[in-house]
Amino acid sequence: MERPRKRIRQACEPCRRKKAKCLGERPSCSLCRRLDQECTYAPHRGRADLPPRPSAISTPSRPTLVQRDDETLVTEERLDDLEHQIAQMRSALRRPAPPSQSSPSLSPTVPVEHDSPSLRAPGRASSNYLPPWQTTNAIIELYIKYCNCQPLPLFSPQHLRDTVSSRDPELLLALISLAARFSSDSEIASSTAIVEESQRLVATRVSQGPVELSTIQTLCILSLREFNHGNTPKANVYSSLATSLSQGAGLSSKADTAILSDVGEERRRCYWSVVLLQRLYGYPSGSFLFVIDDKIPQYPQSAAQPFGTSSDITDAALAQSEVQGNLIELSDLGITSYAIQLSKVWQRAARYAHRRYAPSALPPWSAQSEYSKITAQLMELETRLPYKYRFRPSRFADQDSEQLWNNRAFWAPWVFVQMIYHSIVCLLNHPLLMALRLRSFRVTMVPEIFLQHTADMTITHTDWIVYLLDLCNDKLFTLSDPFLAHFVAIAATIFLQQSYTDDAVVKSARQQSFSKCLTFVQKIGTKWPNIRKLAGKMEAFEQEVSTSFHNSAAAGTPNSSIFIDLKLFWDIIESSFVSELPRAADSYFGTSLILHRHQAESSEVLRSHLLPEPMRLNHETVTPATVYTGQTPVMSRAMENNPFDSQLQFPAAGGLPEDGLSILAQSYFAQGQDFVGTLDDWWFSVPGPGVT
Repeated sequence: MERPRKRIRQACEPCRRKKAKCLGERPSCSLCRRLDQECTYAPHRGRADLPPRPSAISTPSRPTLVQRDDETLVTEERLDDLEHQIAQMRSALRRPAPPSQSSPSLSPTVPVEHDSPSLRAPGRASSNYLPPWQTTNAIIELYIKYCNCQPLPLFSPQHLRDTVSSRDPELLLALISLAARFSSDSEIASSTAIVEESQRLVATRVSQGPVELSTIQTLCILSLREFNHGNTPKANVYSSLATSLSQGAGLSSKADTAILSDVGEERRRCYWSVVLLQRLYGYPSGSFLFVIDDKIPQYPQSAAQPFGTSSDITDAALAQSEVQGNLIELSDLGITSYAIQLSKVWQRAARYAHRRYAPSALPPWSAQSEYSKITAQLMELETRLPYKYRFRPSRFADQDSEQLWNNRAFWAPWVFVQMIYHSIVCLLNHPLLMALRLRSFRVTMVPEIFLQHTADMTITHTDWIVYLLDLCNDKLFTLSDPFLAHFVAIAATIFLQQSYTDDAVVKSARQQSFSKCLTFVQKIGTKWPNIRKLAGKMEAFEQEVSTSFHNSAAAGTPNSSIFIDLKLFWDIIESSFVSELPRAADSYFGTSLILHRHQAESSEVLRSHLLPEPMRLNHETVTPATVYTGQTPVMSRAMENNPFDSQLQFPAAGGLPEDGLSILAQSYFAQGQDFVGTLDDWWFSVPGPGVT
């Protein structure tokens, strides 16, 4: 009787090479199907093709050979069984577990084996969208330099470098779509297929699972990208998904100490990135709250402050008597933590500015007003900010370009902290926004000290924003964070209004400052499409104001028919907010929503002057913009020429519109005289030559 063929002759080629147990099913065996690999069989050789077997008659020791052959067969079968079990274990490890049986992974999944440089993926074909590994690694370096912690602190730079090859493809594709704009490879930078594939993969993750930490990271990056490409509705969808998934996955609670340090750190970074995303780009009129308790995650690690700046520096001017109980030792939480904390104050200030329609019953100088509470919150945060992170002790101005570049991981968040701090003060004290708050009050009811305060705060902190821009430009320190453009745009609207003054010195300085702000926004706009649109709005608003100014001057007398439409002004001020009724979302929303969307109006005219300038004594330290009569301070021209009985008046009919305002041209330009003050230094040093 002829013996059956041995299993190795029945096996497919992949199983034969691995010496795995193969049942020989055709056209594809069960093991190859489980491993998702190609199954092929070698051409069958008939007995005529096999070497001749020795005859039983010619072999005297046949019983011994048969016994040895049987023992070999048993050993081979045992090895086959063992290899088959190992293959099953490896296959199980590589298959994602059902969502109902396991919690979301806490770290990027490392593939068990690599047959090629391509990544494992929910669909192996998805790796085809990734550029070659050399290009991918180069773009990841660009992300670390120009995007990480600018503003979202999603990754620890070295950990990201070490784990690039094990990252999920949707995350890598999102990183590439964000950072490729800084690459010299124009083909990758302009590719839409990369981001579309990332969106498809992450949508599959969200809808089918399993949701991983990389899923939330991808949503954060896509949200940041879509917002800065002008797709605010889609950006808000991504950020809302990231928020919901973060809450559901328990990222808002402190991680178990058993979790590896790198994994726990990345969880914290993801959580705070979601928080920062909502605070900077979220709905200003809404609220965003995680469940806050004593188990809230720690702030993410920050880049160390460069050696030789301020870590070992003490200022003799700050010496205090060591009276027990008077000194409180501050713990250093890192520069990133203070950026996150300031974002909370920014969100509150943005919400305050967004509620422009209904004047508050409480004036801003009231201790119970929202203005006073936000200001107090900002000052309270300052008391917790280590002295070494402030402008003078940090010695940013003393660093050369190479030092700043090599320590960009620290200096980029540091610049963000400076900018957001000054912008909060500018937003709270913006003259047009302040006028809207006070439109139900007679200007004779406005305290003189409040006028002094708001004028000084406005001019001081707008000048600081321009000074920081000049400093970064002189140091060749490239600013790439798109959110900085929104801070600068707010200051630009104040400079534009200040530039319309009778004082030639003030006029020239403010026009120059506006030009610097516009140039910076335009430069950022070369990388971010939405910022490019913002720069266009700034130019258009400048043109409209200039045209209205010349028309108003030509009229000679107050002409109520000449006014400035503030629609562009609101677009600039609220450029960082996600609008509840986005005007540029027609490509995202369908006709059933577009046709019934409320159309914004801009029919209300803000008449009369906004705020009078504060009275100042005739002193050499007072700026030339102040109005005097001899040595006696008098009320400003804004008060004397006010034909509306010193009250902020509006048309009686029609009520307050839903959106937009127009301002009488003469009222707007009168404010050019109202921005006076000195540059007192109580937190930083005085900007300008010879800073110490």
